[in-house]
Amino acid sequence: EAVSHSSLRVGHALSITGGSDPNELVDDLAGLIAATARSEDAFARAAITFGPRAQAAWEARQRDPRVVRLDELMALAVQIGQGRAATPQLEPEGVVEVLTDGLAWATRTIDVLQAAAEDLEESAAAAVAADNRIVRTWIGVTSAAVVLAVATILVVGRALRRAAADLERAARQVEAGQFDLPRLVPQGSRELAATVVAFNDMAATLEAVERHAVALAEAPDSPVL
Repeated sequence: EAVSHSSLRVGHALSITGGSDPNELVDDLAGLIAATARSEDAFARAAITFGPRAQAAWEARQRDPRVVRLDELMALAVQIGQGRAATPQLEPEGVVEVLTDGLAWATRTIDVLQAAAEDLEESAAAAVAADNRIVRTWIGVTSAAVVLAVATILVVGRALRRAAADLERAARQVEAGQFDLPRLVPQGSRELAATVVAFNDMAATLEAVERHAVALAEAPDSPVL
């Protein structure tokens, strides 16, 4: 959600700083302000749930001077739209710098999402370990029903291993930079199923960010932006 609103934000900012049509200036300004508020709100909500790796990647992103410059450009766009600053005359070198900063912004955002994937992988492993502890405790308590317990363990264990293996394999693919993945089927424990659902959403977001990053670098006029 944050990435989607930020893409709109960058688009409106570039339109304004590049000399927006006077008839479109008001709409660009309104769109920029709205997209800024929504992207900042979404990033703030996401940051609450960051694991240690995602938090470190987020802090590195916020410190990156290229990300800071892009944010400053968008702040300047608001001032231009409000008539409090003049539209800058961007030389070719300036355009290249803006595109470079935009690509850095996308790359840093992908870093955050990949770090979140690693945190999710660790969380999934912890969920499987917790399930295994529960199963072992349950076996001890129900030792009188050994046959039934063993049969249940075999079924549950197979499902957990299959779900965990699918999740680990997909997480490795994401770690390797492959984001266009088939959606995993939620199964296993409630915690593991919830992790799978979150992983599917994250992989879809990564794939969308990648498309935006590639388009920003290779085709800045692409409709995907």
